[in-house]
Amino acid sequence: MIDFHSHILPGIDDGARNTDMALEMLKGAYADGIDTVVSTSHIYIDDESDIDKFIERRKRAYTVLLEAMSKDGGEFPKIRLGCEVHLKPYIGNYDSVQKLAIDGTNYILLEMPYSSWSQDHYEAVYNIGVMGLRPIMAHIERFLRYRSEFHHLKALDPIFQVNADAFLHKAMRKELLQMFYDGYVHLLGSDMHNLKERSNHLKEAYGIIEERFGTSFSEHIKKNALLVLDNKSIEKRCKFPKLGFFDKLKL
Repeated sequence: MIDFHSHILPGIDDGARNTDMALEMLKGAYADGIDTVVSTSHIYIDDESDIDKFIERRKRAYTVLLEAMSKDGGEFPKIRLGCEVHLKPYIGNYDSVQKLAIDGTNYILLEMPYSSWSQDHYEAVYNIGVMGLRPIMAHIERFLRYRSEFHHLKALDPIFQVNADAFLHKAMRKELLQMFYDGYVHLLGSDMHNLKERSNHLKEAYGIIEERFGTSFSEHIKKNALLVLDNKSIEKRCKFPKLGFFDKLKL
């Protein structure tokens, strides 16, 4: 499994507080069958110079983590560096935002604002795409109150990532099923921040998807994850079997 959203670098954001926590988070992920973790530390850009500052901080934290992993001698997933870019309208004008793509790819994880979306936000996503980057919209299930506006975002042809935790909540599953059918679920991430209230539930989520939604749903997402890390285009549409009335009751 590939985890497309995590906060495992120590001391760089509101994720792993220290190296020991980061090691435990990674060990837990590996034990659950996760072979690759995309590290997506938060970045909030007020000025273009913040991008290089962030990359330097990320490099230091990553070096510390790699040294600790080597010293520990345990088994860990591979780490691919990326970040979670809080979308502000002006960042689409910064050429250096290309440095924030997931390592070895043109894919970049963007977090929409929790306040209202404006035309400027859509233009920022568009401009980032014009640069040759391929936007991935983070934890899109958190923005269901904007479902009436999703079609504007979808017109920009981004990829949509959903957090694993969403599948653990029975009340959310019918919404998630409709999101599958509407083309708003392409990748899955744990969004893990720590070992307790925001831990990794990716294995559990895939189990629920296979049991409740069917293996074609889970295989579609897993295949997309591999395609992204290979910097290839994903399959946005897949012919999922329609669930019957009684199947939906069991969600």
